[in-house]
Amino acid sequence: TKVIRVWSAGCAGGEEPYSLAIAWRAVLAERFPAVRLEIVATDVDDMSLRRAKAGVFDVHAVANLPVEWVAACFQLLDDGRYELSEEIRRSVSFSKGDAVTDSPPEGPFDLVLARYSLFLYLAPEDARRALEKVQRVLKGTLVTGLSDSLPQDHALQCVQGAPNGVYRCSEDEPPSPNDGRPATLTELLGLEERLGT
Repeated sequence: TKVIRVWSAGCAGGEEPYSLAIAWRAVLAERFPAVRLEIVATDVDDMSLRRAKAGVFDVHAVANLPVEWVAACFQLLDDGRYELSEEIRRSVSFSKGDAVTDSPPEGPFDLVLARYSLFLYLAPEDARRALEKVQRVLKGTLVTGLSDSLPQDHALQCVQGAPNGVYRCSEDEPPSPNDGRPATLTELLGLEERLGT
């Protein structure tokens, strides 16, 4: 079994890492049966982490998910909210962590998600420090928020064909779809190259 590791940095209420876990279960797990997805999620806010670990969301949080995914992964509660299945909740490991002051989770990670303005509001020196920590454990793709800008001296490469905010380690060969379409999740995770599919 191969393991694909993901770090959701600044995971807020858990929507991002859980969405990835749901998409993996619904679409990719069957296609890649010899691969296990391991998701680590960190946030600095205790209240957000409690909400994330509970795995209970209002109707707006699930409104854009395919109906069959909601049926397979959630239980409708009496109060109209949706509770994630135990299987999905167990697939994400949450912990408290500050991207600037704390050590990053133990890497390496194939994908780091830092989409919730991780770098946007930081002072330049703090942004540099946070990026150094991300780069220390990154062995694949970094996805930032569209409004985030990385410190200018970073050593990452933009992924050709992907939206702004998608980077790869400079020693990695970036996925480059030659038809102009955005890179897919399997390309960002490097599944085809790793498994020879």
